Amino acid sequence: MTKFSPVHRMSLSLPLRFRSKHNRSSRCSPRSTLYLAAAFALTQLALHAGNLSTNRLPPVPAHPVTKIYQEMQSKWGKVSTNDLIRAAQSANVEAQFYYGFTEFQAAWMQQNAASAKLSLAFTYKTNLSTVEQNQARAKWAGVPPPELRKASEAGQRDAQWFLTDQENSTAPERARRAFEWIKRAAEQSFPLAEYQVGMRCLPFNGWNIMPEDSSAGLQWLQRAVDHGVEGAQHELAKLYLAGQIVPRDIPRAIGYLQMASEQSCVRARYELACQYSMGHGEPRSSGETPYALLKAAAAQDFNLALFDLADRYRTGLSVNRNFVRAIQLYQRALIADYSLDYGPTSHARSMLGLVDDSFQIRSPLNEDVVDFAQTLSTHLRATEQNEPEAMYQLSKYYLASPNCPRDIVSAFRWLNRAAALGHTSAIHDRDVLKAKLTPQEVAQAAKPWPSLVDDLKAIE
Repeated sequence: MTKFSPVHRMSLSLPLRFRSKHNRSSRCSPRSTLYLAAAFALTQLALHAGNLSTNRLPPVPAHPVTKIYQEMQSKWGKVSTNDLIRAAQSANVEAQFYYGFTEFQAAWMQQNAASAKLSLAFTYKTNLSTVEQNQARAKWAGVPPPELRKASEAGQRDAQWFLTDQENSTAPERARRAFEWIKRAAEQSFPLAEYQVGMRCLPFNGWNIMPEDSSAGLQWLQRAVDHGVEGAQHELAKLYLAGQIVPRDIPRAIGYLQMASEQSCVRARYELACQYSMGHGEPRSSGETPYALLKAAAAQDFNLALFDLADRYRTGLSVNRNFVRAIQLYQRALIADYSLDYGPTSHARSMLGLVDDSFQIRSPLNEDVVDFAQTLSTHLRATEQNEPEAMYQLSKYYLASPNCPRDIVSAFRWLNRAAALGHTSAIHDRDVLKAKLTPQEVAQAAKPWPSLVDDLKAIE
């Protein structure tokens, strides 16, 4: 039987088609990892710094992207840098925000790339000494940029260091100039600019290049809230929940979460579900119950919502217990964990790790997860190893188990698969069960398995 190394174990319960993708980084040495980080930063710098006329927009902002942002990207992303600057100078508020925002992100990437190169030089002892750095400054200061860059590309270490040091030191000033364009747009009541200015005024903005002003930041965020920016709604909710900058005020926070949730903010939906589950506030409709909110957030592939929904199906909290659906949700949460660029991961890996590399139950286990671990083992042996006996056991699970609603169509599907692999009992039971199915049920069983999202949507 196939064995997996400890490195591959972290994604063992991912569907097979995802494993090579997510294990790729695990084969990299520490040195390769550093080079990859630097290469990524340099690639982003090439895209977003200097020539902004192509691929101007940086990665999607942390908060949900509004329709107006997408429309701006479509409109201004095709305009040359010079034309964009002229439009901004002529008081076009969209151009002011778009130019300021993309320039700010380019400055951020510029500093990241320069910092990565300096860190690599220090790590591998290729950095210049203090004396050599002073000599490089004296030699290259005032040299035209094209000449400096040509020397750097030719491999002159002092030119490379001086160019990198310049990029590192000029990035903050570039970001400050960009911020002024964003602020101009905010002063003309442009909603996304109000949100960005508000965030940059707060003390935890991630890059302290502007003076902190919490009072002004809150005012700008409130203006953005009044103009319907879900990112601002969610941010103020977080502040009032945590009692950061402002006094803790859960009812007010819930009000902001409700506004953001109505605009499909996935994190707001998840956090609102958590607050309702803790007894804070009351759902305003059947579509705003904790389960409904978690289901909506899970449909958007939000990892924490997928995990919490899986827990509900495993424990039977406010839903009919369904171990197989819980397994599918845990697997999807794990995939979502691996795709995260930021934010907390779920505990899906721990739940899927109740079985070992051969999909056998680990021992010892807490009594409350033994039954689930047994189903997990059976499900993975059926889906990952195509074991006929496991498929047969899954059919019985769908027909008569306290841990799953009765589902004769799914049972017939698994009997069909096991029978096709020559399982004698499955062949007999499939024929018996087929005689009890309606033509519609037989036709449904012949269709492809429904996706998890479609399966969840079918649940009231």
